[in-house]
Amino acid sequence: ARQVIGQTPAVDNSALIKQIQQLLQQEPLFSGKPQLRVHPDDLQRVEEMLGATLSLHGWRLRGDPTLHHGGCKVSADEGDLDASVATRWQELCRLAAPGVL
Repeated sequence: ARQVIGQTPAVDNSALIKQIQQLLQQEPLFSGKPQLRVHPDDLQRVEEMLGATLSLHGWRLRGDPTLHHGGCKVSADEGDLDASVATRWQELCRLAAPGVL
């Protein structure tokens, strides 16, 4: 984004919080002790807003420096769910231009 607009865009953590809340509603899809990974700079905000809920549901919260701000990944016994910014952007591009990607 920095190359396109000349600066690093600010990330609104409320979108990440909503994304995680939606993932928690899908909890039956994840058995065992799912691990939620977010960018380390998002970790404190997620912990403040959803830490108790995540713990109550048996989820573990971890920082992952390979993720961009505002994205997350869930790892569970059944597999992984990628809700990273890069993956969501790629999906939007695919939907906007079918057959191109």
